[in-house]
Formats: sequence, structure tokens, C-alpha cells
Amino acid sequence: MSRQQTLSLELTLIYLIFIVLHHCNNSAK
Repeated sequence: MSRQQTLSLELTLIYLIFIVLHHCNNSAK
């Protein structure tokens, strides 16, 4: 796997984590 593909995968994971955390914060209110 190339470095650019790995970077893209990391960005996707970070984006998903951000959405999950944001959703949890909204649910907690």
C-alpha cells in the first residue's frame, strides 16, 4: 500500500471518529 493511500485512510478514520464523537455529544444533551 502506498503512502498516499495510507494517508487517505487515516483521514477517513479521523473523519469517522469526529462524526461519532459529534453524534455522541449531541445525544448527551
